[in-house]
Amino acid sequence: MDFITLDQTINGIAGRIKFPERYSKYANLDDVYKTAEAAAKLHQQLHNLPDLRPKWVVLHPATERPVFDDTAADAGMEILAALAGGFRRAIGADNSLPSLEITRGKYPIPPLEKMLQGKRYRNPFKSPRTELGFDRYQLVCFLNDPRVGIEHAVRGGVDVAQGERSLPQHHQAPEGMRIIEGAPDAAERGEARAKKATAPKLALPDKADTWAKAIEATYEMMKQETGDTPGGTEVWLRMNDKPPTNYPIKVTKDHGFAAIVMPGEKSLTRDGFMKRWGRYTAAK
Repeated sequence: MDFITLDQTINGIAGRIKFPERYSKYANLDDVYKTAEAAAKLHQQLHNLPDLRPKWVVLHPATERPVFDDTAADAGMEILAALAGGFRRAIGADNSLPSLEITRGKYPIPPLEKMLQGKRYRNPFKSPRTELGFDRYQLVCFLNDPRVGIEHAVRGGVDVAQGERSLPQHHQAPEGMRIIEGAPDAAERGEARAKKATAPKLALPDKADTWAKAIEATYEMMKQETGDTPGGTEVWLRMNDKPPTNYPIKVTKDHGFAAIVMPGEKSLTRDGFMKRWGRYTAAK
C-alpha cells in the first residue's frame, strides 16, 4: 500500500486553490484559507459520494503499518470539518472550537477516553492528520473522477502507459475513459529523454542556502523519475513525503502551519516555499 496521510491529501488539494481578492486584507492568512477550503471540498465530496470514496486507512497502533479501517471515517470527517472552519475562526467570524485537537498550540489535547471517534489510533504525541489517510491509488481515482470535480496536485496512483489496471468495483472508470499502467514503450522513453534534456533548471541565487539546494535536488530527482517538469506544489509535496536521501527533511508545524525542517535550518512553511519557488522559476 502507498499510504498518503490526510495532511498530505489536504496539501495536495490546497495547492490548486486560489486566494480570493475579497479577502485581500487577510493576505497573511493565505495558507489558512487554502487549507480550510481544501478540507471543506474533501469533506463535502466524501460525504456526498459514499459509493465512490476511498476506504480510510490508519496507522495501526501496534505495528505502525497502514491498514484499511473504515471505523476511523468519523474521526477523519470530524478533523476535516474542524479544519474547514479554520479561516473563519482566524478572522473572528466563528468563535467555535473544534472538538478534536488540530493545532496543538491552540487547542488542548482532550483525554483519549473522551474522544468520541478514532481513540484507538490516537497517539498524544502525533497529529491525527498524520495517522489517518488513504491508499494513494484509491484516493487519486476518487479525486480524478469527474463526478467529484476536485482539482489537486496529488501525484501517483494512476500511471499512463501500456497495459490496463482494473479499478475497485466502486471506482469503475466512466465510459470512454481508460486508466492504464505499465512500462512505457520505446517511443515514450524517447519522448521522456527529450523532455529531460529540455526541462529548465532552477535559477538559484549565487549563494544558495541549504533549503535552496534541497529544493533543487528534489526538482532534479522528480525530473529524472517522470521525464517531465514538476510544478511547485508537486515539489513541495515530494519534499514532505520522500525528500532526497542526503537531505534529512521532517514534517513539522510552524505556528500552526504545515512546514518542513532540517537539522540546523529554520523551518520552511509552504508559503515560504512557494515564495522561493517563484524566485527560482522566474524568467531571467
